[in-house]
Amino acid sequence: SLAPHCLLSKQSRLLNGVTRGSRATSPMGRVILINTPIEASSNESDIINAITVEKSVDGKLGFSVRGGSEHGLGIFVSKVEEGSAAEQAGLCVGDKITEVNSVSLENITMSSAVKVLTGNNRLRMVVRRMGRVPGIKFSKEKTAWVDVVNRRLVVEKSGSTPSESGSDDGLRRIVHLYTTSDDYCLGFNIRGGREFGLGIYVSKVDPGGLAEQNGIRVGDQVLAANGVKFEDISHSKAVEVLKGQTHIMLTIKETGRFPAYKEMVAEYCWLSR
Repeated sequence: SLAPHCLLSKQSRLLNGVTRGSRATSPMGRVILINTPIEASSNESDIINAITVEKSVDGKLGFSVRGGSEHGLGIFVSKVEEGSAAEQAGLCVGDKITEVNSVSLENITMSSAVKVLTGNNRLRMVVRRMGRVPGIKFSKEKTAWVDVVNRRLVVEKSGSTPSESGSDDGLRRIVHLYTTSDDYCLGFNIRGGREFGLGIYVSKVDPGGLAEQNGIRVGDQVLAANGVKFEDISHSKAVEVLKGQTHIMLTIKETGRFPAYKEMVAEYCWLSR
């Protein structure tokens, strides 16, 4: 199972989602995927091509992708713009991108794949010519929240989060955390992030730690840190903002709960290009 991220040593580096020296490794308790394994039941093409695509002068690649490991899928080309460098290089709708600049895309989230694809001006890609793309026939998700006050799990369906379900009236406050060095322990764990469709929530507070001394509680939502908004931020970016500072000004909202796990149920089908 996956555990929350602990802000212990703010100086440590993130290594594949793990902060060195921390007690925990991930932004969510666990993410459960239940879907139709269409790739496993399909015949993968033996046609593998090496394609190089360079960004245009306006920074565009000329193609779109869909899929991702969060859906139990690979990365597929869903659109190729007419006359683009991607089309001229031979990229086709229905191609499965397995590698970009020596980075494997076989088991990668969509957000991580986009970072790889947009982070370079020249893409040396290895693609498998599938000739079809995955389409979602049915999809729903739900998030289980730990109710701190009543000490129970509350399950909410997709589209209903604490900020949308009436807790927007929660008490908001500003908290200043001052540390003696940039590797000082802040004393709290966070869960959530944009990649889960969630904000950033405090899931644990160290007894007697800096956070507890300044009134931070389990179930608080971090709305901003040092002027950076946290309501639409990835987990890794939130950690990056919080670490390595001797003064952190937090905007906190009391919600009384934090995300325990997220479950997604989806059924996919193949769409011919």
